[in-house]
Amino acid sequence: MIRGVGRSFRAAARAFVAIATTGACACTRSATPTAASDAGPRALVVATDAANVCHDNTGCGSGEYCAFDPGLCGKGQKPGTCRPKPSTCAGLAYEPVCGCDRNIYDNECAAHTAGVDLAVMGRCGGKLANFIPCGKRFCDVREDYCAIYLSDVFDLPTDYFCRPLPPSCLPGDGSVRKTCDCFPPHTACLSFCGPMVTEGLPGFHLTCQGVKPPRE
Repeated sequence: MIRGVGRSFRAAARAFVAIATTGACACTRSATPTAASDAGPRALVVATDAANVCHDNTGCGSGEYCAFDPGLCGKGQKPGTCRPKPSTCAGLAYEPVCGCDRNIYDNECAAHTAGVDLAVMGRCGGKLANFIPCGKRFCDVREDYCAIYLSDVFDLPTDYFCRPLPPSCLPGDGSVRKTCDCFPPHTACLSFCGPMVTEGLPGFHLTCQGVKPPRE
């Protein structure tokens, strides 16, 4: 390896590690690749904009919030990214979500406007009429059930989906409280079906173990 190239790659690696662990950038921005030497091959140094890296909202501007992928609210190995807060949520439907502060918001936009990212594992307190918790979202029990695909790896969290209820499980006028027997026998993960209580109609969750979720 050419000596100048080796030094450039080692410097770039040290800068990347500093960004990933502390959020502080020891590099300078460059619009063009940095040459390893005047005569030798050119080494491309990837510069990360440290201003976008965060571990909580204190690392972002007043009009931003810290968003985490995959939604572990800062408890995963990866740092977050500062994203702009929405300017308005007018006209958006009521689709309740669970924030990292464990509060329930009317929709994703409302949470982000408040400077709160969504908690992929859910666990918000309280109950909603006719809605059941399903990860970071809530499913409308009049239309959907919650399908849960368990993960045994923390940084690859459990997947949650609101799936349409089969016609035999739709509540109708609400006079009949259904049980898991309303699902067709071929329904995936039916062996781990259970009811969920709300402030209104009950809902269902089906939990899948050792099964990968189908592609959306």
